[in-house]
Amino acid sequence: MPLPLNFPKPLALILLAFAAIVQTACTTEISNADIEPISLAQVRDRQAEVAAGKPKAILLIDARSARAYAQGAIPGAINLNIAGVSESETTRDKRLDAYKVLAVYGDDPGSPAAQALTKRLLFVGYGGVRMYMDGYNGWRRAGLPTFTPSEAAPLRP
Repeated sequence: MPLPLNFPKPLALILLAFAAIVQTACTTEISNADIEPISLAQVRDRQAEVAAGKPKAILLIDARSARAYAQGAIPGAINLNIAGVSESETTRDKRLDAYKVLAVYGDDPGSPAAQALTKRLLFVGYGGVRMYMDGYNGWRRAGLPTFTPSEAAPLRP
């Protein structure tokens, strides 16, 4: 419905600006429904690509606490929490962009830390972000190897 001809221009401009802000805010909101899972088999396939000479096929990101990570992690994973990821696209870590898949995990499918980090990475605009729902506990239940880092694994350049 068009505005009446006698509608004040400043008010019309304010309404248009407000509509644009609302539209932008609505399109950038990320929810749990936006999280795409990655299966154990898919993670293992990507790890095989890394072993075959494609080092940027996957980056496993352990969203658990530094203490939990230090007690054991999935081989090749780095420890990163939500505080370590900027909310701004202009200050995001370009090293993460180099990876085809960023697979975030926590202890299990209900991990709030993993869900929050996955959503933050999606919000900032990183590509290939997935959540490994089985998490560290599922990895261990599958009988797969783990490692105990002496310190946080550095992000490979």
